[in-house]
Amino acid sequence: MRLMTMFILFFTIMLLFVGQQRYLTDVELDREINPYWSVDIFEWNSSIMENNIVNESQLEYRELGRFTNMVYKFGDFARYSLFEFAKFSIEAGYTHPEYDYNTFMTLIKWMIIITIFMIFAPLIIPLFILIYIMVDGIINLIKKRKIKNKNG
Repeated sequence: MRLMTMFILFFTIMLLFVGQQRYLTDVELDREINPYWSVDIFEWNSSIMENNIVNESQLEYRELGRFTNMVYKFGDFARYSLFEFAKFSIEAGYTHPEYDYNTFMTLIKWMIIITIFMIFAPLIIPLFILIYIMVDGIINLIKKRKIKNKNG
């Protein structure tokens, strides 16, 4: 599994934990339980990207302006999608506090360990070969010295 996929899973489970802790805090403080109140305080501000939109008529190359606008719109879409996904994860954790997400965290922890092992596994065989060559060279040097000392 790729590292980015594991990062997304880790991010999602962290947000589910945030929702659960928010629920437990509301129960502990005897507040009104409303899953949407916990994420309604987050508002998306799309004006950040709207300020960067380029007017094509001002540019010498119109295609470049259109391409720049596409990049800005895609960035806005990606950030908005991540923002809404984070709100969804917090709401899901808030509305389902009875689920135990620690098993998912343990699974992700083991997946990260396995991935790190898989990244370094191709280096193990060359390392053994390098150690073998070094040991073999040292043994040959010792044998040559013994032969020289016998003849010398």
